[in-house]
Amino acid sequence: MDQGMDAAVAKPRSTGPGDWVAGDYPEGLEMPTYLEISGLAGQAGNVRQYKVHVPPQYDPKVPMPVVFCIHGLGQDAVLFCFNGASMPAKADAAGFILVMPNGFQNSWNAGTCCGAAVENKLDDVGLFRAIFQEISKHLNIDLTRVYATGLSNGGYMSYRLACEASDLFVAVAPGAGAIGMDDIGGGTSTDGDLEACKPAQKVSVLDLHGTEDPLIPYALQKPSLERIASQNGCTLMTHPASQPASAGDTLCVSYDCPAGIDVTGCTVKDGGHVWFGSVNCGTGVDFACDIVGANSKTLVNTDAVWSFFDAHARP
Repeated sequence: MDQGMDAAVAKPRSTGPGDWVAGDYPEGLEMPTYLEISGLAGQAGNVRQYKVHVPPQYDPKVPMPVVFCIHGLGQDAVLFCFNGASMPAKADAAGFILVMPNGFQNSWNAGTCCGAAVENKLDDVGLFRAIFQEISKHLNIDLTRVYATGLSNGGYMSYRLACEASDLFVAVAPGAGAIGMDDIGGGTSTDGDLEACKPAQKVSVLDLHGTEDPLIPYALQKPSLERIASQNGCTLMTHPASQPASAGDTLCVSYDCPAGIDVTGCTVKDGGHVWFGSVNCGTGVDFACDIVGANSKTLVNTDAVWSFFDAHARP
């Protein structure tokens, strides 16, 4: 095939310039106001919500990475992404577009977890795809650098995106989550609709979990990582991770994977159900660390997650 033919079939690397500039959509990042998307299949007629933060250095002529920040059960986008994880500040410092969706009745259908979204069997993978398509009309997104991260139910949802939307998401970073399948366990339902985790493309994963998590058992980390590792063509042998590296109360190991793929688990000794490094443990509420368990003295999830994402782009 000649170069002309190669160019004709090559996949686009970005969405191209749009009409948005740096700023918040809608205005007032910390306010309970959202963009809306409706008429989607698999949403039972519900109107869904999301926010977008575009950092000051955004240039419409230059493709920029995008990170989806996914809140936990009972939270909303502002409570977790803004108050809990300080993601907008990280977006400004590192230079990525931040997308913050809201779950149905503060929940996501990630298989066995959690809440009303699972009970109604909503298609939240389809929702994420639809939000991405909508923002692609307005922003110049680097299609080789689309990521997702979240806490608890948001961690479960991050895993589901790895399982079912790896054509879009290059890497995910679940915190205090797991793959929401019956044979792995955990969650709030025994009637989940995630029947298999078979990513269509290789996808990198960083899993962050505390050994004393009182809500999502730490024992779910290993089978979740092994499921993803095996689907990525990795062996189940591990070695010390380089990104993030072990330090203090945190031990990080990576599976032996093909070049360009990284499946890594970080364990916080005595850590709770926490977005580690957050002053409020990722809850968005000042007193809640007393409820969710111990924070890390070493690991800062928001920094570790972005550093992991920044090291992984689709060829």
